Formats: sequence, C-alpha cells, structure tokens
Amino acid sequence: MCNPLQIVLLISLLSTTLVSTTLATPLFTRSEEPPEEPPSQGICGLYTRSGFLIIDESNQVITLTDYCRGQRERDDIETSQFWQNFEAAATSETIAFAKSQGEADVVAYGITICPFLERGGTMGELREMQADGDLPSAFEIAVTLAAIHTYCPAYRSEIGR
Repeated sequence: MCNPLQIVLLISLLSTTLVSTTLATPLFTRSEEPPEEPPSQGICGLYTRSGFLIIDESNQVITLTDYCRGQRERDDIETSQFWQNFEAAATSETIAFAKSQGEADVVAYGITICPFLERGGTMGELREMQADGDLPSAFEIAVTLAAIHTYCPAYRSEIGR
C-alpha cells in the first residue's frame, strides 16, 4: 500500500518520464533483469521501469524493483498465513475442493472479503451474497475465516454475528 507521498512521487516520476517513454528511451536504466513473474497489480505493474524510485513505508528512497521484490515477499508470507488459517478452519473435503478451484483463485477470493467489510459491509450481507452463489457453504466459511484472520484481524469480533 502506498501513502499519499509515495503516490505523489510516483505520479511526478511518471509524468516526467512519459516523454522519454514515448521516445523509447528510458529515463533510468539498470543492468538487472525484470522479475520472473510480473506483479499482478498496483505500481509494481511498472516493474519494467526498474529505474523508478519510490519512498517506502519507512520513508527510505529505494528503487521500484527493490520495493516490488519486498512486496512479493510479504505477499508470499501472507499467502502462506492465509492457507494455514484456511486449513485450520476447513475439513479435508473443503481443502480438496479449494485445491480443485486453484489455490491462486481461492486466495484472490479471500482477499476480497476485508475490503467489503472495511467499506461498511456486514457479515450478514456477506453471508447473503455467499448464499446466493454456488460454492459450498463450508468453503465460504473457511475462506471468510482465513481472510479475516490473515488480512483484517480487527474484524474477528464480527465472526459469528
């Protein structure tokens, strides 16, 4: 997540380099290869512009490449925690169902739970939407519990309401 200062710095960098980019000459160059897997969202989608600088969470100026590498490492840790929480809440049948759906898709679904709650959605509304879908109830419960315990523990008190 970026704070407003990071966003302003990035916008400034982007507007400064747009002319360079259209001329096919990068503002900065690095000998480092881009990451093996391109990031899927956010400013890390600009990984091919590895010379960009960003102010990180500790107000240090670092390259966008280094920032995104750290983001991927944090994402990997969160994904691992999500699966640990999911497996703690799920039966073996539910775990098998989740794996049949694709682990990345299950995590992506889990990531949507907290923003819904943070925008004022209630557990009741969430359950209603989940009931309207065609996914097994035990799966929905396990994803919700894992998401809350992993991504937004402040909502733990809402579980069971």
